[in-house]
Amino acid sequence: MFGVRKFKGFYDDYSVALRGSVGGGDTTTIMHGNLQTGQFDRSKDTILLSSPFSEEGVREQVVSLPFGLCYVRPRARKLIEDFGASYGDPKVGVGLIIRRNGREVLMGERIGSHGARTWSLPGGHLEGGESFCGCTLREALEETGFTHQNIRVYDKLCPATNDFFPRENKHYVTTYVLADHLSGEPEIKEPKKCLRWDWFDWKYLPNPLFTPIENLKASGYDPFKE
Repeated sequence: MFGVRKFKGFYDDYSVALRGSVGGGDTTTIMHGNLQTGQFDRSKDTILLSSPFSEEGVREQVVSLPFGLCYVRPRARKLIEDFGASYGDPKVGVGLIIRRNGREVLMGERIGSHGARTWSLPGGHLEGGESFCGCTLREALEETGFTHQNIRVYDKLCPATNDFFPRENKHYVTTYVLADHLSGEPEIKEPKKCLRWDWFDWKYLPNPLFTPIENLKASGYDPFKE
């Protein structure tokens, strides 16, 4: 069982989340988005940064402040910022959650790009001038052949995820749009990008999941409670 505590940088305006077992332990994992950046040792009040933030493993002192605040020394902050800069500006992705039978969602097995051999929702990049709903309708047609006759898309956004892909040096902010299935079955319209489509119970999604979907699931979001 895990809990998440937020610590906001008092002087640096920098925040990290410390994740560890609830109720005990001197060491917790520092997560920056979905990346593990190091270990926080409460007993020594230090951070041990992990690769790629520091190949050697550099210890940096953390000054704890009242009300859940802490101060991360500039050296540690700069290492993390330099690594983040290697990603460039984040791109916007949009995923389409197509619901069916009160429990199932449509998932596709990705091939030929980052996240290959993982399972993801239909969706793609938000293009200039597009609305989120417009983006998902375009992507649904391009990827599955579905049109407004097959799915009903709702103009309501779900929670967004902050997604890092270290191997590809990619950073995405992904938002999600809800839809209900009306008729028909998906087709493989882009065989170089998707191996197959299938319907899965939201509670029992296939593995491995594409990073944004993994992060969305980890947040506790349930599209069937909307």
